[in-house]
Amino acid sequence: MLSAKGENWFSIGDEDPTLSDLRDRIAGAIDRDERVEAVQALERHVVEQAYFIPLEENGQRIYVQTPGLEGVTYNALAVPSYLSARKTA
Repeated sequence: MLSAKGENWFSIGDEDPTLSDLRDRIAGAIDRDERVEAVQALERHVVEQAYFIPLEENGQRIYVQTPGLEGVTYNALAVPSYLSARKTA
């Protein structure tokens, strides 16, 4: 993720020992649970230090609806709105 020789995503090099330690823990994790714990700690640290602040959520969603539903509208991101929807026969 970042090192003196590699990428430097947050323009801080190796100056943050916590970030470097978490990077090494992720790279050296031998099982999934250990890696997940380290990744979550890294994410928390990055946001707490304001190296990166997420401005939007870009998650996948699945919507299931009855075939008899009419009036569903969609915004620019293809998220459905059921405000004016109604069920027909």
